[in-house]
Amino acid sequence: MNTSLMLVTHPGVGRMLLETAESILKRTVDDIECFEVPLESDPEERITAAKALRKKLDHGQGVLLLNDLYGATPFNVARAIEEPQHVLTGLNLCMLLRAINYQQHALDELANIAREGGQKGLCFAEQPEGKPRD
Repeated sequence: MNTSLMLVTHPGVGRMLLETAESILKRTVDDIECFEVPLESDPEERITAAKALRKKLDHGQGVLLLNDLYGATPFNVARAIEEPQHVLTGLNLCMLLRAINYQQHALDELANIAREGGQKGLCFAEQPEGKPRD
């Protein structure tokens, strides 16, 4: 059984990352949902809706919440419905691909795997001669 993923983001961010990941993987991903938090939305209403979606997604393994921006309203919604160690912020495509590819792992392990994937995706491109940037 897979650990479910919930992308809690500003409008369009999670959906576009998920569509791109599915295009790269050449398959539809199961046990993952996008939850958008519009800028002018009522946080309490979004928290209630997010709790319902999180409950629907949890098939016994738990749910890892991937968020786009620390401190913003989507982060606050995610933080309100899940334990801190299961809310990972700074969502990028590397993080998402890593999380999808390792969904069979337990929630705590998957959180660390996804974080590592996101961090490894942050780097300077090398110069054409193969020399790293100063």
